[in-house]
Amino acid sequence: MVLGSVFGQGLTAIMCMSLLLTVIALAVTAFMVVAFASEERAERVYRLLRLIIGRPEPKAPKPSSPA
Repeated sequence: MVLGSVFGQGLTAIMCMSLLLTVIALAVTAFMVVAFASEERAERVYRLLRLIIGRPEPKAPKPSSPA
């Protein structure tokens, strides 16, 4: 009897966590879709994510002078 109620509570907790993770994943997906809708906004988000991660933006290669 006690084992059943403990198992039921554990199962409920797992289901709640699963639902919460699903909602978070959907929110992140929606944010990405909105953020990358326009190219200039996508560029700003890209720079912000690089700043948060701590990796500098890759430098553009210097154009080689024609010989």
